[in-house]
Order: sequence, then structure tokens, then C-alpha cells
Amino acid sequence: MVVGPATLLLGALFFASANIAAKAVYWRGVSQLSLFLIRGLVVYTLNIGVEAVRNGGTSAARVALLRAGGGRVFRLCWFRSLAGFTGITLLNVAFQLMVLADAFALMLGVMTLATVLLARACMGGSERLSAGTFIGGLLATIGLVLVTQPEALFGAAATLESSQEEAGPSGVGSRLAGMACAVGSGLAMSGFNVLTRVLGRSGSGGGGSASPS
Repeated sequence: MVVGPATLLLGALFFASANIAAKAVYWRGVSQLSLFLIRGLVVYTLNIGVEAVRNGGTSAARVALLRAGGGRVFRLCWFRSLAGFTGITLLNVAFQLMVLADAFALMLGVMTLATVLLARACMGGSERLSAGTFIGGLLATIGLVLVTQPEALFGAAATLESSQEEAGPSGVGSRLAGMACAVGSGLAMSGFNVLTRVLGRSGSGGGGSASPS
């Protein structure tokens, strides 16, 4: 019972750290395309390594050759990869159009709610939401808002990021575009989460990759 929540928290820590690092890299003039190319190579290698440890060299070779199986499993893997790529891309675009805390808080809030609703719609009673889980998710969302303190709710903070943002894209149009990207990212990532669950239950191994893409 402890391993699951601990793994989830560790994954959340790495996810948040990667997004903060991406924002810092963009500040230094690195293009989104360059960052995605590097990330793709790293994740590809990690996926092969994880599969080799879990299921052996033969299975790892299938991952290296991008062989996800056929029929329904292949289609689910394809849509899962598309959802993950879309979600991460939109999130990184949002980072460049609005304050990181705002974009991150908005994306995670939408992703959490959409994942719960989509899981219930697609997987029915097998994904029942208990009262304890609901309260825990609600407290986590409140904690997220308090920690990130998005400018839309708490006002502008005298931070390094705020001063950096003033020099970047400004205006209502940019902020609305950033909000739209963050919402779209949350919706896409909710689809990725549910498809990961479906693939994991199917025993295909498709749910065990190290990355949304």
C-alpha cells in the first residue's frame, strides 16, 4: 500500500522538476524543438532500459524497434503517444506565454478532474472513486494552489520569474493563448493517463514506458 503512493509522489517530483528545468532552458534561448529532440533521445533510451530490466532483452528489442503489437493494442499505443506528445507540447508552449506557476497549476487541475471523469466514463465501476481518494485529491489540489500561488489568484509576486515574464510576451492575447494551451495540455494528459491504465491492464506492456511519448 505504501509503494504505490510513494512511487506516485516520486514521479510527480520528477515531472515538476523537468518542467521547471524546461522553463529555465527556454529563458536561456534554447528552442522548443532542440529541447524536444534531446528529450526524445533520452526517453527512448530510458524506455529500452526499463523494458530490459522488467521483461528481458527480447522485449526490450521490440521496444527499440517500436513494435507495440498489432490490432487494438497498436491503436491504443498510438493514441496514447499522440495524447502524451500533444499534452507536453501544449504545456511547454504555455510556459512561454504565461507564468510557470499559473500554467502548471491550471494544467494539473484540469488533468486531475478530466482524468477522474474520463476514467469513470471509459472504465466504469472498475475505477470507482472512494470518499478518501476524493478528499485526498481535493486536498492535493488545494495544496498545489497554495504552493504555486498562481498570479491569477494571488496577484503578482516580486520574484525573479515575474521580472523575467515582464520582458517576454505580454498582453491579454498572450495570456489567453497560454491558458488555452494549459487547458488543452491537461485534457490531453488525462487521455494519456487513462490509456496508460487501459494498456497496463491489458498486459501488453504498453503502460510501462517511461514517458508520455
